[in-house]
Amino acid sequence: MRGRLALLLLLGVCVTPAAADVDRTWFDPYFGKEWVLTADTDQVLVLYESTVTAEQRAAVALAAGLDEVRPYHAELHTALYRVSSGSAESAATALALRPEVAGASPAVHDGEGFPKYFIPGQLTLQFDPQLGDAECRRRIADTGARVLEDYWTPGYYRVGLAPGQELFATLRTWNARPEIRFVEPVYMCYDDALAVPNDPLYPNQWGMDNPGTGAWHDDADVRATEVWDITRGDPGVLIVIVDTGLDLVHEDLATQVIPRNGDDWDFSSTSSDVPNDTGDHGTACAGIAVAIQNNAKGVSGICPECSLMPLKIDLSSGANANRADAINYAASRRVDFSGLVISCSWRMSSGDFTAVQAAVQNAWAAGCVLCFSSGNGNTPVVEYPARYPECIAVGATSPCDERKNPSSCDGESFWGSSYGAEQEVMAPGVLITTTDRSGSAGYDPGNYTSTFNGTSSACPLAAGVAGLIWSANPSLTNQEVRLALRQNADDQVGPPNEDAPGWDQFFGYGRVNALRAVEAVSVVDSFDDDLESGAGGFTTRAVTEN
Repeated sequence: MRGRLALLLLLGVCVTPAAADVDRTWFDPYFGKEWVLTADTDQVLVLYESTVTAEQRAAVALAAGLDEVRPYHAELHTALYRVSSGSAESAATALALRPEVAGASPAVHDGEGFPKYFIPGQLTLQFDPQLGDAECRRRIADTGARVLEDYWTPGYYRVGLAPGQELFATLRTWNARPEIRFVEPVYMCYDDALAVPNDPLYPNQWGMDNPGTGAWHDDADVRATEVWDITRGDPGVLIVIVDTGLDLVHEDLATQVIPRNGDDWDFSSTSSDVPNDTGDHGTACAGIAVAIQNNAKGVSGICPECSLMPLKIDLSSGANANRADAINYAASRRVDFSGLVISCSWRMSSGDFTAVQAAVQNAWAAGCVLCFSSGNGNTPVVEYPARYPECIAVGATSPCDERKNPSSCDGESFWGSSYGAEQEVMAPGVLITTTDRSGSAGYDPGNYTSTFNGTSSACPLAAGVAGLIWSANPSLTNQEVRLALRQNADDQVGPPNEDAPGWDQFFGYGRVNALRAVEAVSVVDSFDDDLESGAGGFTTRAVTEN
């Protein structure tokens, strides 16, 4: 057990009733951002007393005319409802007065239009970690608030406010304190996974080696077969899959996982340390990156001799803070490996989140490479966190080297790869054959699936290629790995109206080419000189440059 839960969820938290004139604005000094949240009209998040039964919750919903949108979260004691009549503001006010309810808040949206759902009466805050845990707790107690959970990240807490403390007024006051880096509401997140739901299956892995069958294009792939003649990865390079966990006994993955040594890898729960996959998504992503090769079973990952660390977060329903915590933990392990790549096949449907952005910056500063999925909306908007400048935004291509879109040659008309100013590289991302939870537990019967898709599948493929680059030259910095990935991508492989010469918003720098990238960094005698002169190898430049 994590041992980070200082107190059970506070019973009977008395929060100020919601009102139309609540000031939901504050300034975030950490990133210099002004936040303005505006209440929506038809959804409300309810925080129940921890002792309330399912029958009592159903009675509350019936009496208040609420339709369940997201089910009860047993650890956080929350549920999301749609208001059938009246406003969400007035419904929240009325619900907060009921004895079964600890608090209620209307759904809101931020200045970019992203929906946000915050737990009433609770905040997350990040102290300067040099204060130490005891001093942080003392300062929290001095305000009348209580620690509900202390995260792995030093100085990072979820707290319950004292009775009568208005959430946003308290947030503004605490954000002005110099010893506090940032304070945020406790946001809930929903449905953020970005998949649309002698290795015998290797011939089906077209993203590794495309045979050009039918309408498909020969070599519309990452050149895996050729690059494996140079390197298949190195155990000293770690691929961290931050996702729904892993099937830890899977025949094609189990031996890839590094020893946990008692560390807590389940950031989705305070009651477990073990990152067992309960959502399928993480196991599928891990297989694309690091599934075992030449074991006469299933599939091969693109970097089959790299090591694997699965960190479990909640992508279907949970608090965003666990994602920041997992990324910070991964960053802390960078010193143990010659290279560390973090792969995140998810979005933040609620938009920008200070703690996650701070964690991303921390991981980049620690020397990690971070790959994030661009999104599956087929819109000119790269999702958060992929749009943060430290992240490599990975989009998805079809077997015909198109940006995956509803009319691409694969026949999946229900989604497309998002694109925009932050788009960096592309990778195959539809009809992907990969590992699945064993037996009947996963997407398909058996231990594998052949229909994993979305930028969720493109992201771990690009992350695995980054692992190959680091394996070929462990002396590289994370910036140099990133540059090798994008400067050696295949440009102008897609339709001319989208894949223009050089960087473009649809393909970024192009579809990743593992062979070219590894060859570029494998020039042992002249590589360092090439970096300085710009002749051969690749030229270093600012990571945010397009």
